[in-house]
Amino acid sequence: INRPAGTLLEFWLRTLSKSRQELGDQWKGLPPEDERFLSRVVSGESYAAELGRILVASQVFLLFSLDEAWTIQHVTPLFSLSTNLKRALQAWHGYLVWGHWNDRLLVHMLPRYEEAFPFVNSHFEKLRDAFCDHLAGIAAFSKIDPSRRSLYNFSSAVTDQERIRWAASFGQVLKGMDDPAKTAMWAQWLRQYWKDRLDGIPVPLTEKEGEEMIEWSIHLGPVFSEV
Repeated sequence: INRPAGTLLEFWLRTLSKSRQELGDQWKGLPPEDERFLSRVVSGESYAAELGRILVASQVFLLFSLDEAWTIQHVTPLFSLSTNLKRALQAWHGYLVWGHWNDRLLVHMLPRYEEAFPFVNSHFEKLRDAFCDHLAGIAAFSKIDPSRRSLYNFSSAVTDQERIRWAASFGQVLKGMDDPAKTAMWAQWLRQYWKDRLDGIPVPLTEKEGEEMIEWSIHLGPVFSEV
């Protein structure tokens, strides 16, 4: 982020964000000049473009708000590990450090998350925990059903280490939620998910993961008796 290429791109994105705020409903997506510039960053082969792509990926939420169609076409594919492993890992590194999401963006990002599941333990290194933390937040706050179904695919694809980390992170998310949200989440999916994990679905529950899940009960006061 401190390299000239990173500084330039960060300035460019902030300028676009400011223009978007000033124009309000009159904003019609990325202006042609900006679109051409950002497209060169995404597709470029230079080291400067490589650095720029990391920042582009980290700001996928901002770019999605600026131009959904362009972002879906040019930015979300950067996260595909099956297409280009090195480029995708760089994109994930930028996103997991600085990135944000909402449900509208998540519809397009969830397939990228799922594609990354088998690589989390072997390739994500220090950012493995950040990936699990992201998924914990998505499970708690996303309103789209696929985000919950992804948990089963996650459990099947990763190792015990990631399942334990996710359970610990989800406990911290629960701690910060208000009681009505906890009650609603328990009824909508958490009750069934917990039962499935106890039944070994989709993989057997280990002692360490179970210990983390037991701690969830401390933060589920409104439904504690059922828990």
